[in-house]
Amino acid sequence: MPNGPPLSVKNDASPPGILLPSDKLYFWGMIHVALIGSGNLAHHLGKALWEADGIVLTHWMARDPGKITFTPEGLSVGLIGIPREAQLVLVAISDRAIATVSRQLEGYTGLLAHTSGATAMDAFPKSVHAGVFYPIQTFSPGSGVSLEGVPVLIEAQRAADRVLLSELAQALGCLPAQADSTQRLRVHLAAVFANNFTNHMATLAQAYCRDHNLDPGLLGPLLQETCRKWQAMPAREAQTGPARRADAPTLAAHRNLLENSPLLPVYEQLTESIQSMYETKL
Repeated sequence: MPNGPPLSVKNDASPPGILLPSDKLYFWGMIHVALIGSGNLAHHLGKALWEADGIVLTHWMARDPGKITFTPEGLSVGLIGIPREAQLVLVAISDRAIATVSRQLEGYTGLLAHTSGATAMDAFPKSVHAGVFYPIQTFSPGSGVSLEGVPVLIEAQRAADRVLLSELAQALGCLPAQADSTQRLRVHLAAVFANNFTNHMATLAQAYCRDHNLDPGLLGPLLQETCRKWQAMPAREAQTGPARRADAPTLAAHRNLLENSPLLPVYEQLTESIQSMYETKL
């Protein structure tokens, strides 16, 4: 259950004691949420919202409801509309679609919050109560990622809405933190380096192994230890490898292996970046 006193619900709602389709009692201490979206984040959020104590998922909507694969009995699934029972609508869709979809909800009187790290809160029409609920996590199909302990950056125009978003995050087991749109964009950029680029490097490493009849699984423990050290100490202090120690013979041997390979410019640029940071140029 969320911490602190329950929020006063301003929207049209059923009176206390009425059973919603989710079979959760509708009372003022619960957060009533509708969700829009059918992508990776929406599917992880939808399941977490449905299962969390202290939350009632009143509606799950999408432009194509057929793409919503989590459809337990009692959950209202359908096209995008105005969910009168919900205090809050989470818009978990692509960044480019946020403005278009939000215009379909201009008559909604509750809080409308998108989940994007790179989109400003003013992407919403000025007529709505706008907010942001951005989980700093990667979501892939079938990955089954838990939201427990995940930081969530929240932003809203009204103080009461910031409280609501914070209580929602806590009910999901997340760690809420306030950030404005500029701060959130900077965190999103850092996340691209920490996650997207790191995963791309792992993809290149796996492909290189397969191209040379090597087992990519040999790198598994190495990647696990890299992630463990990243949490245990500053990444700058954990850096190892031939570029860090200015190992000219090994660097030359690698370059020889990568001759005429599209990996060579990537290798050269990353080597240069490491050497510049530690001033280990040869």
